[in-house]
Amino acid sequence: MKLIQIGKYKKFKIGFSENKDLLIEDYKILTNKIAANSNKINKTRFVECEIALPLHASSYAFLGVEFAPNEEEFLNIEVRYNESKEEYKQTLSMCGGVTYKGLPEEFVNAVYKSILQFFEYGAEIPCGKLTVKTAANCEVGSSNVIFACLIKIVLDILFGGYVNLTDGQIEEICENRLKQRYNF
Repeated sequence: MKLIQIGKYKKFKIGFSENKDLLIEDYKILTNKIAANSNKINKTRFVECEIALPLHASSYAFLGVEFAPNEEEFLNIEVRYNESKEEYKQTLSMCGGVTYKGLPEEFVNAVYKSILQFFEYGAEIPCGKLTVKTAANCEVGSSNVIFACLIKIVLDILFGGYVNLTDGQIEEICENRLKQRYNF
Protein backbone atom coordinates (compact mmCIF):
# COMPACT_ATOMS: atom_id res chain seq x y z
CA MET A 1 0.00 0.00 0.00
CA LYS A 2 1.12 3.53 -0.73
CA LEU A 3 1.17 6.20 2.00
CA ILE A 4 -0.17 9.65 1.12
CA GLN A 5 0.18 12.52 3.61
CA ILE A 6 -2.94 14.70 3.53
CA GLY A 7 -2.22 18.08 4.97
CA LYS A 8 -0.01 18.33 8.04
CA TYR A 9 -1.46 15.56 10.24
CA LYS A 10 -3.76 13.25 8.27
CA LYS A 11 -2.43 9.98 6.92
CA PHE A 12 -3.98 7.87 4.20
CA LYS A 13 -2.87 4.59 2.63
CA ILE A 14 -4.21 3.22 -0.63
CA GLY A 15 -3.71 -0.07 -2.41
CA PHE A 16 -5.22 -1.85 -5.40
CA SER A 17 -4.81 -5.45 -4.27
CA GLU A 18 -6.16 -7.38 -1.29
CA ASN A 19 -4.28 -7.47 1.97
CA LYS A 20 -4.79 -11.19 2.61
CA ASP A 21 -4.09 -10.64 6.33
CA LEU A 22 -7.20 -8.48 6.61
CA LEU A 23 -9.73 -10.59 4.71
CA ILE A 24 -12.89 -10.76 6.78
CA GLU A 25 -13.22 -14.41 7.72
CA ASP A 26 -15.96 -16.29 9.61
CA TYR A 27 -18.24 -13.47 8.64
CA LYS A 28 -21.89 -12.53 8.65
CA ILE A 29 -23.27 -10.64 5.66
CA LEU A 30 -25.57 -7.69 5.12
CA THR A 31 -26.78 -7.91 1.50
CA ASN A 32 -29.06 -6.02 -0.81
CA LYS A 33 -29.38 -5.29 -4.48
CA ILE A 34 -30.34 -2.15 -6.32
CA ALA A 35 -31.27 -1.64 -9.94
CA ALA A 36 -28.24 -0.88 -12.10
CA ASN A 37 -28.14 1.64 -14.93
CA SER A 38 -24.66 1.12 -16.39
CA ASN A 39 -22.44 -1.67 -17.70
CA LYS A 40 -19.38 0.45 -18.53
CA ILE A 41 -17.04 -1.34 -16.12
CA ASN A 42 -15.97 -4.69 -17.54
CA LYS A 43 -13.07 -5.67 -15.25
CA THR A 44 -12.90 -6.54 -11.58
CA ARG A 45 -11.56 -3.69 -9.44
CA PHE A 46 -10.29 -3.62 -5.87
CA VAL A 47 -9.45 -0.61 -3.69
CA GLU A 48 -8.19 -0.78 -0.13
CA CYS A 49 -7.81 2.34 2.01
CA GLU A 50 -6.69 3.10 5.55
CA ILE A 51 -7.12 6.50 7.18
CA ALA A 52 -5.91 8.01 10.44
CA LEU A 53 -6.89 11.47 11.65
CA PRO A 54 -4.95 12.20 14.84
CA LEU A 55 -6.89 15.35 15.70
CA HIS A 56 -10.14 13.48 16.31
CA ALA A 57 -11.06 10.85 18.88
CA SER A 58 -12.95 8.81 16.27
CA SER A 59 -10.26 8.78 13.69
CA TYR A 60 -9.29 5.37 12.32
CA ALA A 61 -10.74 3.04 9.68
CA PHE A 62 -9.53 0.50 7.11
CA LEU A 63 -11.73 -0.88 4.32
CA GLY A 64 -11.13 -2.91 1.17
CA VAL A 65 -13.84 -3.16 -1.47
CA GLU A 66 -14.08 -5.26 -4.62
CA PHE A 67 -16.32 -4.60 -7.59
CA ALA A 68 -16.86 -7.54 -9.95
CA PRO A 69 -18.94 -6.82 -13.06
CA ASN A 70 -21.59 -9.23 -14.29
CA GLU A 71 -24.49 -9.36 -16.73
CA GLU A 72 -27.28 -8.94 -14.19
CA GLU A 73 -29.26 -5.72 -14.19
CA PHE A 74 -28.51 -5.13 -10.52
CA LEU A 75 -25.70 -4.04 -8.25
CA ASN A 76 -25.48 -6.67 -5.53
CA ILE A 77 -24.07 -5.18 -2.32
CA GLU A 78 -22.39 -7.41 0.26
CA VAL A 79 -20.96 -6.00 3.49
CA ARG A 80 -19.04 -8.67 5.38
CA TYR A 81 -18.53 -8.24 9.11
CA ASN A 82 -17.33 -10.10 12.16
CA GLU A 83 -16.33 -9.58 15.76
CA SER A 84 -12.65 -10.51 15.41
CA LYS A 85 -10.34 -9.87 18.32
CA GLU A 86 -7.26 -10.67 16.24
CA GLU A 87 -4.82 -7.78 16.46
CA TYR A 88 -3.64 -5.88 13.37
CA LYS A 89 -0.15 -4.47 13.93
CA GLN A 90 0.82 -2.78 10.62
CA THR A 91 -1.63 0.03 11.20
CA LEU A 92 -1.55 3.80 10.76
CA SER A 93 -3.78 4.07 13.83
CA MET A 94 -2.69 6.52 16.47
CA CYS A 95 -5.75 6.01 18.64
CA GLY A 96 -3.92 4.54 21.60
CA GLY A 97 -5.99 1.37 21.68
CA VAL A 98 -5.67 -2.00 20.02
CA THR A 99 -6.43 -2.22 16.31
CA TYR A 100 -8.35 -5.34 15.29
CA LYS A 101 -8.82 -7.11 11.99
CA GLY A 102 -12.38 -7.08 10.69
CA LEU A 103 -15.48 -4.90 10.69
CA PRO A 104 -17.60 -5.05 13.87
CA GLU A 105 -21.37 -5.16 13.58
CA GLU A 106 -21.68 -1.70 15.16
CA PHE A 107 -20.20 -0.10 11.99
CA VAL A 108 -22.02 -2.18 9.36
CA ASN A 109 -25.07 0.06 8.97
CA ALA A 110 -22.92 3.18 8.57
CA VAL A 111 -20.96 1.51 5.76
CA TYR A 112 -24.08 0.09 4.13
CA LYS A 113 -26.09 3.34 4.29
CA SER A 114 -23.16 5.30 2.89
CA ILE A 115 -22.94 2.91 -0.06
CA LEU A 116 -26.64 3.47 -0.77
CA GLN A 117 -26.23 7.26 -0.40
CA PHE A 118 -23.29 7.23 -2.80
CA PHE A 119 -25.44 5.72 -5.55
CA GLU A 120 -28.54 7.70 -4.61
CA TYR A 121 -27.08 11.05 -5.66
CA GLY A 122 -26.78 10.58 -9.40
CA ALA A 123 -23.85 8.20 -9.65
CA GLU A 124 -24.02 5.57 -12.35
CA ILE A 125 -24.96 2.25 -10.78
CA PRO A 126 -22.89 -0.49 -12.41
CA CYS A 127 -24.07 -4.04 -13.04
CA GLY A 128 -22.13 -6.36 -10.76
CA LYS A 129 -21.28 -7.20 -7.20
CA LEU A 130 -19.78 -4.79 -4.66
CA THR A 131 -18.18 -6.57 -1.68
CA VAL A 132 -16.57 -5.14 1.44
CA LYS A 133 -13.85 -7.78 1.82
CA THR A 134 -11.17 -6.38 4.13
CA ALA A 135 -11.36 -4.18 7.23
CA ALA A 136 -9.70 -3.12 10.45
CA ASN A 137 -10.91 -1.02 13.37
CA CYS A 138 -9.51 0.49 16.54
CA GLU A 139 -11.21 -0.20 19.85
CA VAL A 140 -11.10 3.47 20.88
CA GLY A 141 -10.47 5.29 17.59
CA SER A 142 -13.10 3.99 15.17
CA SER A 143 -16.64 5.25 14.72
CA ASN A 144 -19.61 5.15 12.39
CA VAL A 145 -18.59 8.59 11.11
CA ILE A 146 -15.08 7.60 10.02
CA PHE A 147 -16.27 4.36 8.38
CA ALA A 148 -19.09 6.22 6.57
CA CYS A 149 -16.58 8.76 5.31
CA LEU A 150 -13.98 6.17 4.27
CA ILE A 151 -16.42 4.02 2.28
CA LYS A 152 -17.36 7.08 0.21
CA ILE A 153 -13.67 7.81 -0.43
CA VAL A 154 -13.18 4.18 -1.51
CA LEU A 155 -16.20 4.36 -3.84
CA ASP A 156 -15.02 7.70 -5.31
CA ILE A 157 -11.71 6.04 -6.18
CA LEU A 158 -13.23 2.70 -7.27
CA PHE A 159 -15.72 4.30 -9.66
CA GLY A 160 -13.68 7.42 -10.47
CA GLY A 161 -10.31 7.32 -12.17
CA TYR A 162 -9.31 4.13 -10.33
CA VAL A 163 -5.59 3.27 -10.79
CA ASN A 164 -4.99 6.25 -13.07
CA LEU A 165 -5.53 8.78 -10.27
CA THR A 166 -2.54 10.85 -9.23
CA ASP A 167 -1.59 11.31 -5.57
CA GLY A 168 -2.89 14.88 -5.84
CA GLN A 169 -6.28 13.69 -7.11
CA ILE A 170 -6.52 11.10 -4.33
CA GLU A 171 -5.61 13.78 -1.78
CA GLU A 172 -8.34 16.04 -3.21
CA ILE A 173 -10.96 13.24 -3.01
CA CYS A 174 -9.99 12.62 0.63
CA GLU A 175 -10.00 16.31 1.55
CA ASN A 176 -13.41 16.87 -0.05
CA ARG A 177 -15.01 13.91 1.75
CA LEU A 178 -13.38 14.85 5.06
CA LYS A 179 -14.61 18.44 4.74
CA GLN A 180 -18.15 17.16 4.15
CA ARG A 181 -17.99 15.03 7.33
CA TYR A 182 -15.69 16.92 9.68
CA ASN A 183 -15.78 20.51 8.38
CA PHE A 184 -12.01 20.94 8.16
